[in-house]
Parts: sequence; C-alpha cells; structure tokens
Amino acid sequence: MSNIRVKKHVSQRKVKQFVISFARIFFLICICFVVLYPLFLKISISFMSVMDLYDSSVVFLPKNWTFSNWKLAIEAVNYLPTMLKTLGFAVTVSLLQIISALLIGYGLARFDFPFKKLVFAFVILTLIVPAENIMLPLYFYFHNFNFFGLLGSNGISLLGTMWPIALLSMTGCGLRGGLYIFMFRSYFEGIPKELEEAGSIDGADHFRIFRSIILPSASSITVTCFLFSFVWQWTDTFYVSTFMPGNSLLQTQIQGLANRVGGIMSLTPGGVDPYYQSIMSNTGVVLLILPIALLYLLAQRYFVESVENSGIVG
Repeated sequence: MSNIRVKKHVSQRKVKQFVISFARIFFLICICFVVLYPLFLKISISFMSVMDLYDSSVVFLPKNWTFSNWKLAIEAVNYLPTMLKTLGFAVTVSLLQIISALLIGYGLARFDFPFKKLVFAFVILTLIVPAENIMLPLYFYFHNFNFFGLLGSNGISLLGTMWPIALLSMTGCGLRGGLYIFMFRSYFEGIPKELEEAGSIDGADHFRIFRSIILPSASSITVTCFLFSFVWQWTDTFYVSTFMPGNSLLQTQIQGLANRVGGIMSLTPGGVDPYYQSIMSNTGVVLLILPIALLYLLAQRYFVESVENSGIVG
C-alpha cells in the first residue's frame, strides 16, 4: 500500500509540474505574440506591393515580394547620413543625461542637505507629470533664453538647435531623466557606506572616493541607464519636433516619410494611393528600429548582464 501511495503521489506531482510548466509556456507565448505580432506585421507589409494590400487573401506573408519600398524609403530620407547624424545626437544627449543623473542620484543617496526629501519628491513628480504639460513654458523659455540677464534684454532663441535638449539633459530634466535619477539613487543606497568610510580613513576626498570606488561599482547600472536613454532618444519625436523644428534627424524624417513619398507619387498620373502611403509608413518604422535591433543583437549579453547586476526586476 505504501508503494502505491508513493507512486500515486509522484504521478500527481508530475502532473502538477506539467500543468504549471504548460501554463507558464502558454503565458510566455501569448506575451511574445502581443509584443512581436505588430513588429512582424510591419516587416511583412514593408515587402508587400499595393496589390497585396488590396488582396483580402493576403494575411501575413506577401504574394508579390518587392524591395522597391525599401529602396524608395532609403532614398527619400537619405538614410545613411541621416542615421549617422541621429546616432551622434542620441549618443551625445544620452551621455549628458546619464552623467547628470549619476551625480544627482549619488548626491540624493549619500549627502544630507536641506529639503532633500522635497527635492526627491520633485524627481518622482517628473515621472508622473506628462512632458506635454510643461512643454509650453519650456518652449517660451528657450525661445527667449537669457542666462541671469547676461544675454541682453530679450535674450536669444535656442530653438532649432540642439542646445535646449542638451541643457535639459545636463540638468537632469531631459527625457525620462527622473527615472534615471531614481534608479541611480536606489542603486547607491544599496552600496555599503563602509567602502566610502574606508576610503576616507585612507585620506581620499569625496571626489576621489566617487571616482575610484563608486563609479567602478556602478558600471552595470550606468550601462543599463545609457541603453534605456539611447533607445528613447533614438525614437523620440516629441522633444526634437518641439525644440528642433525642421531638423533632419531620422525619427522625424521617418515620421513624414509617407507624406513626402506621397507628394512625389502625386506628380505621376493617377496620384498617390493611400495604401501605398501605408506601406511606406510601415517601411519607415522598420528602418527606424533596424539599427536598434542590430545594436541589441550585438550587445545582448552585455545588456542582460547589466540589467541583472543592477537589480532591476519586473
């Protein structure tokens, strides 16, 4: 009887493990489908001809494969020079933002000063308040930028240049800046203070402690925040359209690709086909995310390690 009970218990345990594993795999497949289906659909549409969109039998894969959409999109946005320019912009802004967030996060985690909790509350508030709510005063501020009245009575206009976004990034107020400050502060609070006390006993000042002890230990969280910042800067259209009107960055060029190609095609007899504009719009999105996908494939191992070492979960 005891052997029968043991076998029954083992079989029930295996069934339970199988059900749990199946439910986990099914859930992951559903999540992957929700995430990957729109991307797969855009890639598929980018290779379709207009006849495929009119054909109701075409669902996932095109019947008439064509690379003309890619060729026209690449020529319309001047892809390679525009991509290199956007790369320089995203890297510069991300570096400025991470440096400022690193210093602010360390200061909030390690130093005591008046209204410290209030300052951190304002940092959290930047995560809650949408950027659209403060964009109008920021727009007028940079339109008549005046540093403590040193630039004349009316100041100067920084709109149309990179300076508004650079200044916001250098002061920790850039795109998702509050998130990076929060991440750095949480990370630095987990570092034992004994490390800094040991450095102080050896005669090191705050700057040397920060440079020699804190920075090397914060490499994982720094890489993580930089990658997050780079991806968001690469795909951002709100900030660059507001502060840099008429710019030639890749994200804004892709945003107006369908209308630009539509204007070219409308010069031909018959005008532009709205379905063709849809094809070009999807092709542009694929061209925009293609460099990020390649970057992830090349740096996948480092990205996963940085996220694991930084303690980010969920």
